[in-house]
Amino acid sequence: MNLYSKLRAIGVAMVVVALGAVMIACSSGTDGSSSDKKDEAIAADINGSVIDEQTITDYIQNFREYMNLTDDSDWGEWMAQNGYTPETVREEVITSFADPVILTQGAKEMGIELTQEEVDDELAYAKESLGDDFEAYLAEQGLTEEQFVENVIRPNLLQQKIAEELNESEAPTDEDVLVFLNERLANLEGSRRSSNILFDSSDAALAQQVLDQINNGTLSFEEAAARYSTDTASAQSGGDVSWDCLSTFVDEYAQALAGLNKGEVSALVESDYGIHIIKCTDILEVPADGYTSLDEVPIDIVEFSRHAIESNSLSDVFYSWYTEYRDGVEVNVTDMPEGLPYDVEVPETTSSNVLSGTTGSSAGTSSSSGTSSSSAQSN
Repeated sequence: MNLYSKLRAIGVAMVVVALGAVMIACSSGTDGSSSDKKDEAIAADINGSVIDEQTITDYIQNFREYMNLTDDSDWGEWMAQNGYTPETVREEVITSFADPVILTQGAKEMGIELTQEEVDDELAYAKESLGDDFEAYLAEQGLTEEQFVENVIRPNLLQQKIAEELNESEAPTDEDVLVFLNERLANLEGSRRSSNILFDSSDAALAQQVLDQINNGTLSFEEAAARYSTDTASAQSGGDVSWDCLSTFVDEYAQALAGLNKGEVSALVESDYGIHIIKCTDILEVPADGYTSLDEVPIDIVEFSRHAIESNSLSDVFYSWYTEYRDGVEVNVTDMPEGLPYDVEVPETTSSNVLSGTTGSSAGTSSSSGTSSSSAQSN
């Protein structure tokens, strides 16, 4: 399925560690308030907002458990292979926790605050967009709903409001969209639009019965989707999950769709999400010389492209501001205490890799793909 971060395509301020499954809220929260845990060791202070040492330790220990690195020798080997020491792991996690605090402080200096209504509306949007996948998404990310609000919704909304406040760009013209599309013709050619009916894995007999009815013409695909599909995000639109050039589908779905011609219906397709029946509803044929008018392009792709241009512009504005603002913020990191459980010996190695592209600055990632939240889509 598509993650919520792909549905609001400006940037992602999620506090994550490598491979991103474990998320823990900083003790000071992401609102920039000071911690009440005065008796705890402090890992870092950001203009009076503190991150306590236990938060960092718990975070790293949870990551070790998630990665099956609870054995100290395995943990030491992992750090060696990825170019880390206990000190640099600690520094990177502290940075991850510091970024949302810095973001919130910067927004307050600009007079930008969030109302509860804005947060509630965005949460409702996320639930509606992800449908039945919302709880699964939270579970996959190791998040409670409260942590999702604090670590995803609030930072994303702040990024968006800051970018909109600073943005001086004009709305993209039709010519801008044409240029954007013509630069991506190879990605568009042969793209397939599809509809999906999803059944639970235990409902194979029902899925086959429905497929037989579709094939013999006694039940339309659209009616079957509305009646039977557990993918509620697409069921009421006849199972439509838009174009595959706008989304990332799980491998089994993508492979089955690639083998269908327009109007064809697949056999039963099993994936981690359940059992799919897939219909290819259209195949995009790009003009040899490119597009000369937006009238030649499916409206979904036009709207997505226009939104992508706007999002990229806002992202550039935000990242430029954030980079400059963050450089002026002093993050006072304390010396690493002795005796921490993750402070183990690191063997020598010639390998030196990066932990993960999902860690570090919250201003370091953005996404502008995906307009559908079908469970056929992968994260």
